[in-house]
Amino acid sequence: MSVVDDAIVESSDTRPFVNSPEESEERRRMWWTLYIWDRHLALRYNSPLSIKDAESQDILLPADDDVWVSSNSPSPRFDTIGNSRGSGPPSSITGNSIFGILVPMMCIVGRIIDMHHVRRVERSSSNLVADAYIATITQQLNELAPSIAALESNTTSGSARSQDAIQHHHLLSCYARFLLHLLYALLEGSWDKLILFERGHESMQSVRFHETLQRSLAAADCVNDTLHLNPDLGFKAMFFGIFLYHGATLPWAVATNLRQNTDAKVIAACETYVRAFEASNCTYQTEYLRKMRKLLLLTLKEIRYGTPLSKMEQHLRKHVLRLYRWSGDGSGLGL
Repeated sequence: MSVVDDAIVESSDTRPFVNSPEESEERRRMWWTLYIWDRHLALRYNSPLSIKDAESQDILLPADDDVWVSSNSPSPRFDTIGNSRGSGPPSSITGNSIFGILVPMMCIVGRIIDMHHVRRVERSSSNLVADAYIATITQQLNELAPSIAALESNTTSGSARSQDAIQHHHLLSCYARFLLHLLYALLEGSWDKLILFERGHESMQSVRFHETLQRSLAAADCVNDTLHLNPDLGFKAMFFGIFLYHGATLPWAVATNLRQNTDAKVIAACETYVRAFEASNCTYQTEYLRKMRKLLLLTLKEIRYGTPLSKMEQHLRKHVLRLYRWSGDGSGLGL
């Protein structure tokens, strides 16, 4: 059986079964939900993608949420609406909705995951191949950024909307900015976080590392803004756990290595991620979040009071970081 936008084609019967507009729209929304979660799970479990971009090229993007839930039009013509919204993974934010923001974001996440697999497999030419991937994906991120700025502009100019709608759209904008900065960091930075702690200053001398750190600090600022709007981070808490992890480990590694010489911005970022882990643990409890929070607090204590970590605490840090080392066997941490 193959998936076509408005039909199901059985291998034994090439006659298409045409769905109603509502059924077709539900199928599209289900497909793109699976597309988003496929990339999320691949990031969580260090596994290859199951849904390729090529399989989604002919699938229309979901209709705008306001149209989908509109009470004024109980049976809108989603098939005609779809003609102007395009098909396949988009290269920019397409609207103030989960699909409008996450589909283009997760499209790039998938390409970053593919790049890391290529880097691991193509050892003989890994630098050349990875550099080509990085250049292409960086261009895609650069093209995505203006659409996020436009999203924020639309949020602030929507005076006719209800206050709840404005706040919700502003929250989506904060998440979008957070993801954008973090995708830059994921693209350029090392995914083997343990190396950052073990090699210390040696791994922190490159220009690329400092650029990645700046992205991670910018992501922390976005988390801080998000906490003001959504104090318990209850909005898609399970989904953003892995992104919080990647955002937190870089400033945490810098603070661990520099200790009392750590820049104030890095310390502030660590404190923000501590609050984020505390908030996330209220709505999405995992042992890993509790351990991350504890280790970040111990690092901050070491910076402020000069109290070194005990051998047991150092062992715990190494154990936690080893849980999420990049590998190709599908093992990973389900945040």
